[in-house]
Amino acid sequence: ALMKQKRLQEEQVEEQVKQQAEAERAERKRKEEAQRKAEAEAERARAELEERARLRIEQAKRDEENRRRQQVKAQQEREETEAEKAQRKQEEREQRAKEQRVMQARLAEEQQEKQQRQKEAEAQMLKERKQKALKALEARKALERGIEEDIKAEAHAEEQRQLQVEFEWEEDRHRKKEDAEDRALRQAGAHHQDPELKVELDRREADRHMKRLEMDARLKELQDQREEAQARIGR
Repeated sequence: ALMKQKRLQEEQVEEQVKQQAEAERAERKRKEEAQRKAEAEAERARAELEERARLRIEQAKRDEENRRRQQVKAQQEREETEAEKAQRKQEEREQRAKEQRVMQARLAEEQQEKQQRQKEAEAQMLKERKQKALKALEARKALERGIEEDIKAEAHAEEQRQLQVEFEWEEDRHRKKEDAEDRALRQAGAHHQDPELKVELDRREADRHMKRLEMDARLKELQDQREEAQARIGR
C-alpha cells in the first residue's frame, strides 16, 4: 500500500511538473507573440514617423524652392528697366497683331470657302432648273408633236372618208349608167334577136363584174386606211 501510494505521488508530481512545463511554454509563447506584436507595432509606428518626416522634409524643400523662385522673380522684376518693359510690351503688341492677322486670314478663308460653296450650290440649282425646263420643253414638244400627228391623222381619216364617199358615189353613178345601157341593149337585142348584141351584152356584164371586184377591193383599201387613221387618233 505504501508503494502504491508512493507511485501515485510520483505520478502526481510528474503530472504537476508536466503541467507546469506546459504552462511555462504557453506563457513563453504568449510573451513571444506579444513581443512580436509590440515590435511590429513599434516598426509600423517608426515607419509612419519616418514617412511623415520625409513628407515634411519634401514639403519644406518645395516651400523653399517656391520661396526662392518668388524671390528670384521679384528680384528680376525689380531689376527690369523701363526699356525692357517697353520692349516686352512691344513684343506683346506684335504677338497680338500677328494673332489678329492669322485670325483675320482664317476668317477670310472661311468666308471664301462659304461663298464658293454657295456658288456651287447656286450653280447646281441652276443646272437642275435648266434640266427641269429642258424636260418640260421636251414634254411639251412631244405633246405638240402628238397633237399635230393626231390632227394629221384625223385629217387623213377625213380625207379617206371623203374619198370613200366620192368613190361610192362614182361607183353607184357608173353602175346606174351601165345598168341603163345594159337595159337598152337588152331591149334592143330582144326586139331584133341579134346574136352579136347578146355577145356584147355578155362581155359588158363580165367587164362590169371584174370592175366591180376592183372597186370593191379599192373600197376595202380605203376602209382599211380610214380605220388605221382612226386607230392612230385613238392612241
